[in-house]
Amino acid sequence: MTARQQSPDSPRIPPGGLDPVRWPGGKAWGFSIDPEMKRRKRIARYKVYSVEGRVKASIRNGLRWFKNKCSELIHGY
Repeated sequence: MTARQQSPDSPRIPPGGLDPVRWPGGKAWGFSIDPEMKRRKRIARYKVYSVEGRVKASIRNGLRWFKNKCSELIHGY
């Protein structure tokens, strides 16, 4: 068997593989210890919950309106 050779265009990978702690820039991918980033993510989640609540309330109000309109047509009041 022959050993696989890297093409000249492929990036150079260290012999031990990629260490997420030291590659790239010394930070692990997807993990952030920065308190400011954690705060921003938490606030973004609060905003999503708020939007979900408004959408649900809008749907409830729309269904209530539809039900009342049907009742008015059927019962005449």
